[in-house]
Amino acid sequence: MCKRRYSLKMKATLVMLAAMGISVIFYYAVNYFIGSALDSYFASSSYIEWQTDKTAEEFQDYVTKNQISSSDTEALNAWGSDNPLIYYVILKGGKVIYPSEYKEDEMMIPDDAAEDSSPPAAEEESYYESDSQLYDIQFADGAGRLYVVGFFDYEIYAAANYIELGVSVLLFLFIFLFFLQRKIRYVHQLEEEVKILEGGGMDKQITVKGGDELSELAFGLEQMRLSLNENIREKEEIMEVNNRLVTGMAHDLRTPLTALLLYTELLSQGKYKDEKEMEQYLKKTAHKANQIKQMSDDLFERFYITKNEDIMLEVPEKLCYIFENRLSDLVMFLHSQGFRVECDTDWPEVKLSVLPEYMDRILDNIASNLLKYADKTEPVTIVFSMQDQPEKQITMIIRNKIDQNPEDVSSTCVGVANIEQMMHKMKGTCKVENDGQFYEISLVFPAYE
Repeated sequence: MCKRRYSLKMKATLVMLAAMGISVIFYYAVNYFIGSALDSYFASSSYIEWQTDKTAEEFQDYVTKNQISSSDTEALNAWGSDNPLIYYVILKGGKVIYPSEYKEDEMMIPDDAAEDSSPPAAEEESYYESDSQLYDIQFADGAGRLYVVGFFDYEIYAAANYIELGVSVLLFLFIFLFFLQRKIRYVHQLEEEVKILEGGGMDKQITVKGGDELSELAFGLEQMRLSLNENIREKEEIMEVNNRLVTGMAHDLRTPLTALLLYTELLSQGKYKDEKEMEQYLKKTAHKANQIKQMSDDLFERFYITKNEDIMLEVPEKLCYIFENRLSDLVMFLHSQGFRVECDTDWPEVKLSVLPEYMDRILDNIASNLLKYADKTEPVTIVFSMQDQPEKQITMIIRNKIDQNPEDVSSTCVGVANIEQMMHKMKGTCKVENDGQFYEISLVFPAYE
């Protein structure tokens, strides 16, 4: 049986947590390695210096193009707004005449970097002249100098961080969607297999895998398929047997019916020599009529047993209680018909669960067959045996010698088929052996302590 290990909801939660953990670990690992690589690159390259020189050139172009003087605070503020990652100071005549606003919050510069890069309160040119970031600028009102501090690596670090975050999110989605995709594929697979079953392909096995609600659903579908397949097979077998019986019965009825019609026609037309021959015709007519009645009774019983599929067995009783009276009646009847019976009455101490009505019918069928086919010169033997393997069973064996010169009787084997069907419904089996000399029928019952 399919046992649920985790519910689908729990599995999805676990996968989500695992995907989240993997994504976070991936983000910090990639962030560390990329950050280290960028630190190494900026420490060994002239990228910052090159960007600083480029910024000074752009500032000079801005001043020249717009004819900006060193006192034009509005124009200088506008350039600073367009370049938020740059802090710059303009000096003229040895004095600071314009310091740009230091946009620490706006630039989201780390605290330690801000402390290292922020200028002192001193305004003397001597503080800036020692720095290589001091450039000569030609303003509209004369020459001046420009001090530049740019956080040019910030954009690269920020871009790398966004990429790392994006890739981590995609990794989380990939892991979780991979789990969902597997479940969706499994649902589609079950859907296709159910469509095959709907189309009559009952031999198509339902795939059962995993340990969640979907697996339980698949297991239930598979059990339903097996049950339906078994029911269909049993019904087909019953129909085939019934069709064969009806065909055989129709064929076997034709012979006694033809003879019956012949005798009745002879009697009705007075085609007999004397009263003695007339009585012979009447006896033969009665005999054929009885044959037809027996065949119709057997066929009726066959359909009655087949239709009444659900039966309720009796509470298990001791073997002697079930068979003692019934076998006594059977032996007395056979004695009255000229048979000798050898019956083993050493009852095993076990119990059987049977349906009394079926047991009576089975023994009646056996008695009828003995009257038709058994040789009265040899005894009919009835014995019981018990087996413990593979499970505890009781077998009732009835054996007789076959009459090699029977009277004019016809056989449809309906009686044996009825016995087999009734034994099957009582959880037992019926076995027949016929070697042409001896006939043996074995009734096998499950036994209980």
